[in-house]
Amino acid sequence: MEPASILADLFILFAAAKILGELFEHFGQPAVVGELLAGVLVGPHVFGWISEGGGSEVLELLAELGVVILLFTVGLETSIRELRQVGRSALVVGSLGVILPFALGVGLMASLGYDQGDVLFVAAALTATSVGVTARVFKDLSAIKIPPAQVVLGAAVVDDILALLVLAVVTGIAAGSFSTIQIVSLLGVIAAFLGVVLLAGPRVVRRLREFAHLPIIPGSPLAFAMLLTLGLAALSETIGLAAIIGAFLAGLIFEFRKQEVVTQVEPIYEFLVPFFFAVTGTHLDPGVFTQVDILGLSMAVTAIAVVTKLAGGYFGALSLGRRDALLVGTGMIPRGEVGLIVASIGLGRGIIGTDLFGVVLVMTVITTVVTPPFLAPMIRRRPPDEKKAKRRRD
Repeated sequence: MEPASILADLFILFAAAKILGELFEHFGQPAVVGELLAGVLVGPHVFGWISEGGGSEVLELLAELGVVILLFTVGLETSIRELRQVGRSALVVGSLGVILPFALGVGLMASLGYDQGDVLFVAAALTATSVGVTARVFKDLSAIKIPPAQVVLGAAVVDDILALLVLAVVTGIAAGSFSTIQIVSLLGVIAAFLGVVLLAGPRVVRRLREFAHLPIIPGSPLAFAMLLTLGLAALSETIGLAAIIGAFLAGLIFEFRKQEVVTQVEPIYEFLVPFFFAVTGTHLDPGVFTQVDILGLSMAVTAIAVVTKLAGGYFGALSLGRRDALLVGTGMIPRGEVGLIVASIGLGRGIIGTDLFGVVLVMTVITTVVTPPFLAPMIRRRPPDEKKAKRRRD
């Protein structure tokens, strides 16, 4: 494909993603939904403005870079200290939020006779939680400090780490026949990798202070952040993990001049991340939903996605009281970017087909879109904390 054609594809895809993303945000919906829809519309299955020819490799590369930057910024939004401070409720909610969806997802797909790879990847996509969607709602309503919000944010971090680990194991199993020894070995490698990065990483990053102002490294600390992100992403793939795990860990341990990095990485985020969601949308053939069985499966998977997260959050946070527990369960429902990442990896490696990719995409979009309208009124109706109310009465 000629360079001019590739540039035209980039222009069309980026313009469509930004326009529809902004339009959806204007009407109070996540921009990601608009970016996905943009990819569907301009892709080869609808208007055909983006072809499936030679330029697709460039688009896929930008999408890969986009998801790496996305997970790096997600890591930047939290810290190791916050992970250590996650309470028992958050740990239970996060764990149940992975175990219940995965178990019911496996049960549903296996009972319908799907292959092992299909079963595992659909179940893995059900385990994710989008911390970004829920956090945005709490933040917009100035409720980010209330106990349910803290539990949801902590549980979402735990949930995403577990979901990424599930993804690594599922990818290995789907790629071939894994023995128990191989699975245990892979989990050992994952644990060792996480341990070394989380324990030694912050110390290494702190040493960057000695080199951050060298003239041979322009643009630091962003240069250091990008080197760390790409390095850990590459290392993750080398040892059999997904690149996004390394990118997430890079953001998690990068405490050096973090606010400056957050500001510097924002333009990169705004340019690259929409490509991931838009390119993901181009893979969806809306024609699959003319098949009654696929449409029915989409609704069944979505129902499992909602019920299992709601139940896991509710029962895991009952110590906060029933009202707050229900608020936590609702906040855990959105799947967002991690669910798409799992489905995209499965599609890209030929493990699932476009029909099941469409099923996961529908589940992800519905859980992401329907949660904010339910969550916001629940937060507004929530009575003030007893301690704060008592202080006001005094």
